[in-house]
Amino acid sequence: MKSSSLDIESITQRFGNFTALDDVSISINPGEILALLGPSGCGKTSLLRIVAGFARQTAGAIRIDGRTVDDLQPNARNIGLVFQNYALFPHMTVIENVAYGLQARKESPSLVMKRAMECLEIVQLPHARDRYPRQLSGGQQQRVALARAIATRPQVLLLDEPFSALDKNLRLDMQLEIKRLQRQLGITAILVTHDQEEAMTVADKVAVMNQGKLEQLDTAVNIYDRPKTLFVNQFVGNCNQIQANVISSGSGFMQLRIADGKELAVPWTGEGFPAGKSVILTIRPEQLEIASSQRPGFIPARRILSTPLGGNAVHQIQMGESLSVKSIHKRSALDADLPGDIWIGLSDTASPRVFAV
Repeated sequence: MKSSSLDIESITQRFGNFTALDDVSISINPGEILALLGPSGCGKTSLLRIVAGFARQTAGAIRIDGRTVDDLQPNARNIGLVFQNYALFPHMTVIENVAYGLQARKESPSLVMKRAMECLEIVQLPHARDRYPRQLSGGQQQRVALARAIATRPQVLLLDEPFSALDKNLRLDMQLEIKRLQRQLGITAILVTHDQEEAMTVADKVAVMNQGKLEQLDTAVNIYDRPKTLFVNQFVGNCNQIQANVISSGSGFMQLRIADGKELAVPWTGEGFPAGKSVILTIRPEQLEIASSQRPGFIPARRILSTPLGGNAVHQIQMGESLSVKSIHKRSALDADLPGDIWIGLSDTASPRVFAV
């Protein structure tokens, strides 16, 4: 199956005075999978509908392999679609559902059956060919929907919240299955999701959207470790937000004054802020370390609450009267020693972010 590039160029969509999409540009290389990530109403589904041809943009262009497809009907764009609710035909068997798109293209009956069975083999459901959708589990129905989408050998595959109806364990299985199939077939794909873990698991690149705008387009690792905006920082993963004032910045560190006059030095290689500037310091919970005795750079605090989270423990820590933060680390016997006075500081690998207020 041929891999294709997809270019979303300066897409804007307006409805009267409301702007659903505001000058969004994204380029996807052949064989890549992009996750459109953001809260409800951010514009990700609107963008997917424009790519599919179900809606028309106010400005901008959609190009597949450099060819503009804006004037083509959805069925002429050679795009595969997998919907949230699977959209299988209940009166058709599995093999009939998979073959539907090929039959609509008036392919020869022998080719239709051959390719439909090939696709069922790919999604590991050849034994279910004569069953009806009601006889399948949710995960099996999703596999049939995938088989139907790839049967026509699309240049681009669009997945609109495809796992939201599945339970958590099955959702992870299907995320890995999508990744496997996408790698095996080399399909260029877009996944729409509001689930950050899903985006991180499946995608090569993540586009974080907010209120119709593209906040950041990057790898999953950079989105998490090096967010460019406060919105991306707080939307992707957990983070502690701490109001602070800059004392000084330079030489790879920024000295900040936080709650109750406490001072904290954070590693910083970006653009500096002037002394006295009000900022927001963000620190991931796993980047905070707890110590039972004083260490250089650590400040006094009090552990208020501890609760298990899988193999980790989550701690609520009070730093002065007005500031509470979360810390996450591997569970240990020491977690039972609560409450108690502690010292808290940054881990050696911490990469806190500072944003201007």
